[in-house]
Amino acid sequence: MAAPSRKRCAGQARNRKAHSANPKHRRKVGTIACVQTDGAARSAGKVMDPATGAEYSVDIGIDGGVQITSGATGRRWTAAWDELIDLAIAAGIDRGAD
Repeated sequence: MAAPSRKRCAGQARNRKAHSANPKHRRKVGTIACVQTDGAARSAGKVMDPATGAEYSVDIGIDGGVQITSGATGRRWTAAWDELIDLAIAAGIDRGAD
């Protein structure tokens, strides 16, 4: 088997740098707020991480977006529906079953 040319190796390195999985190209999803706003969110339930025992509450915000609040810190992460749909597409929701 022949060794790859320098041009091919340079092209592969360039492609890796431009790939969307590269940390420099990742798009930030959602926002983190340090304090809870008014009680305008509707509770959807509580979740506990079995590995760490950390508890999180999941709420639906007034705008319809999802809010996840840490039980330990009270910090809240919010994401709009279009961001959640983008995450699902990136995870492969549209690809056929393997």
